[in-house]
Amino acid sequence: MERYGVKRGPLLVGAIKRPITPTIKGRRVFIAGDEPIRQASDIHDELWARALVLRAGDSTLVMIALDLFGLSREHVSHIQEQAIEQGLPAQNLIISCTRNHSGPDTDGQWSTGWLGSGLNMRYIYFLYRELVDMIRLAEQSLQPVQPFLVRETIHDPLSGDTLQELAVMQFRTAEDHPVATLVNVGLVPQTLGAQNTSISADFLHYLYQALEAWQARDQVVLYTCAEGEETIPSALQVPSWDQAERAGQELAQAVQDSLENAEAVEIDDIRMWSRSIEPNGNGRLPKWLQPIGGSRNGSSATHSKLGLVELGPARIAVLPGLPAPEISLQVRKMVDAPFRFVVGMGNDDIGWIPPQQNPEQASRHTDKGTHILDEFDRLLLEVQQPDIPEEESLEPDDKEESSPLAGSMQELDAATPSS
Repeated sequence: MERYGVKRGPLLVGAIKRPITPTIKGRRVFIAGDEPIRQASDIHDELWARALVLRAGDSTLVMIALDLFGLSREHVSHIQEQAIEQGLPAQNLIISCTRNHSGPDTDGQWSTGWLGSGLNMRYIYFLYRELVDMIRLAEQSLQPVQPFLVRETIHDPLSGDTLQELAVMQFRTAEDHPVATLVNVGLVPQTLGAQNTSISADFLHYLYQALEAWQARDQVVLYTCAEGEETIPSALQVPSWDQAERAGQELAQAVQDSLENAEAVEIDDIRMWSRSIEPNGNGRLPKWLQPIGGSRNGSSATHSKLGLVELGPARIAVLPGLPAPEISLQVRKMVDAPFRFVVGMGNDDIGWIPPQQNPEQASRHTDKGTHILDEFDRLLLEVQQPDIPEEESLEPDDKEESSPLAGSMQELDAATPSS
C-alpha cells in the first residue's frame, strides 16, 4: 500500500473568497433544484467560491466550497488538470457544493426542455478560470496558523427540534486573527422554495454576513453540507426570505457559541486516501440520473470516488453525493475520530444517497446507500493497514486521468466488478 506525505511540518494555511454570481442581464440563466426550467429573474445576493489551501510538511490539501447545487466529476477533473498543468498543488483536491437550490444549473438537468439545453457553458468556463486562479492566490497567501476544533450537537435552526451535529474547524494567526473557518452541518440551502426565481446563496448569505461581522470580514468561511433529504422538509413547506435569514443567523450564533469551547490542536501532517467506486453499485447509472438530451445529474462516467482526509485529531469523509441523515450518521460512526466532518457533494454529484434498504426508493436507487457504506468501510479497512516505509513507496499506477483526491495520495481501486 503506497503512503505519501510522510514528512511532518508546521501547518500553513492560505484562503481566499471570490464572487461567482452569474450574469443574468440579457441571458437565460436557469436555477438548479426543485423545478426544471426555472429562469432567474434577478440577483438577491452574491454566490461565492471559497478556497482553502493547507500544507504540513510535504503534504498539501486544497478545499473549495461553492454556493452551487452540484458539480460533476468531469468539471472537477478539468479544474484539477488545469491547475496541475500550471504548476499548482492540486493533486489532492476537494471541491464541494452546498446543494444550493437558488443557484445556476451547472450540469444541464434543470435547463433541459423541448427547446434543448439552456446550460450556460460560458459560466462553466468562467468557473474553471476562477477556481484555478483562486488556488494560485490561496497558495501564495500561506501562513502559519493555530487550528481550533470543536464538535457539538445543536438544534436544527429550521425545524427547531431536530438535533444536528455541528463540526467547526478554525485557523487563527499568532495574533488570534481568524484566517478561515470550516463549518460542517446537515442543512441544505433550500429555504426559499420552488417559486423563488432570485439568485441567492439562501440562508448561507446570512451565515457568512454574521460570522464575518462577528470576528473578521476578511476571514474565509467555508460551508460544507453533511446531509439532507431528497424532498423539502416539512419545516420548509412555507418558504420565505425571513426563514432564510433566521436560519442563517441562528446557525451563525451556534457556530459562535461552539467556538467559545474550541480546542487548540496540533496538526503537522495531512493524510489523504480515496477509493474508486461505481455510484450505483453495478457499473451503470440508473435512468433517473440521466436527464433528457445531456449528461446525468453529475457525470456520465460510471465511476466516482470516496475520500478520507486526516488532519491531526480530525477526519473528513468525502462523499460524492448528498447523503441522507441515516447515511451521514453511519459514516460519522465509521470515521471514529474526536472531530469528524462529512462533506457531501464532494468532487461529484451522483445525486441523493438514500437510507439503506428503503423499500419505497429501492427500485429507483438500487440501494445506493448500502453500496456507499460498504465501499466506505472497505476504504477504512485499507487505511488501517500499516504504512509502507517511505523508501518502499511507489508511484500510483493510475496515470490515465488526473482525478480528485488522487495523484500524490493513496489510491484504492474498487473491488466491485463491472457488469
